[in-house]
Amino acid sequence: MTDKLGDAGRGFVGHSTAGHRCFFEDGDLYRVLEHQILLSLVVTGRMEGSRTLRIWSVGCGTGEEPYAIAMLLHRLLRDRRAWTLSILAAESNPARLAVARRGCYPAASLRETPPDIRDRYFRRRGPEMYEVDPRIRSLVTFALLEAPAPAGIAPSLDAAGAHLILCRKWSGRRLPPRAQAAMGARFETALVPGGWLVPDPGLHPALVRPFVPVRFPAAVVYRKPLAAGPSAPTTPTSQRPAGTGRVISPRDPGTPRGELDQREDGDAHRMMRRRRRPSPSGRTHGRGCSRS
Repeated sequence: MTDKLGDAGRGFVGHSTAGHRCFFEDGDLYRVLEHQILLSLVVTGRMEGSRTLRIWSVGCGTGEEPYAIAMLLHRLLRDRRAWTLSILAAESNPARLAVARRGCYPAASLRETPPDIRDRYFRRRGPEMYEVDPRIRSLVTFALLEAPAPAGIAPSLDAAGAHLILCRKWSGRRLPPRAQAAMGARFETALVPGGWLVPDPGLHPALVRPFVPVRFPAAVVYRKPLAAGPSAPTTPTSQRPAGTGRVISPRDPGTPRGELDQREDGDAHRMMRRRRRPSPSGRTHGRGCSRS
């Protein structure tokens, strides 16, 4: 699926992406995304009966990040036909966007991909090329960020009402602090209360000022407060060193301990049990990937 983002996020143009990268690089962060952030959104959606998820990847480059998120959601949601899923991937570089739309990657781009995910969601196309499964490609809408404009985030292509925004590879760190603060305000506008922001760690603190930090052993992510008023930084109560395969469970203020674990909703319950198991690949992904 392809489209143009238009006014939604045009202010990000020119500071969009770090280019080519591997699937599932930063393995510790992807474990947090799968077992904590995405799982909590799924459980909340089921409890509230909404079964809707909107995710935005800012500066998606050649598409590895949004496709990886789609793969995690696909295997997490066995009842996915009952869900409305929207993964919007925005990129200003037309050449990189063309690669993302094709969905074909060299074998080197999969070197950090857990084998079970590679076997399930990629199709071999020749000795050194792999194609993303059409089921996954159908979940992602790629959008071209057009000419720069001072407009804020508009409710276009589900860019507003997002439950999760990722801007890990958006090179907005080159913007002055005031401009980054303005982008942070736009992210806040786009996210629903309780929505998650996963930014580039090198961005200015002004960008994440509206959000509550949630600290994991291997990553710090941010969350929009559920209600108006100041919120204290959140530090999960159970932590283990990064790479052990154990992850931690940030809960909304007032959520009884163990509530998520006690739910009998089949998929979510099984996924919570998997917190005690090693990561799918059985190892810590620490190697970076070359970027253009």
